[in-house]
Amino acid sequence: MQKIEGPACPKCGCMESTLVRRCTEWGKPTERRRCDHCRRVFTVQPPDPEPRKMVDYPLPIACPRCDSYSVETVTTRLPLRSHKCRDCGWSFQSVDRRHAAKS
Repeated sequence: MQKIEGPACPKCGCMESTLVRRCTEWGKPTERRRCDHCRRVFTVQPPDPEPRKMVDYPLPIACPRCDSYSVETVTTRLPLRSHKCRDCGWSFQSVDRRHAAKS
């Protein structure tokens, strides 16, 4: 086992701990450590190496015939999406710009 100065023990606050095991939980690397003072075993996760990116959600689609937002997506073959209006029954297509060819 390896002695490591690291994060404080959640029970006693001691900064000295011994590395018990390195593993992966939920796709993130984690370390199990044992406090050298109170002997409690605790888990430490290192911070994310890069900040999380915001997800770009598309705007709601409105029917070109009746301007209703009650539209369902029928099929998707990116970058084209086929929709059908629930109010008037009009079928139409839209282009997802995030997946369109860059020109």
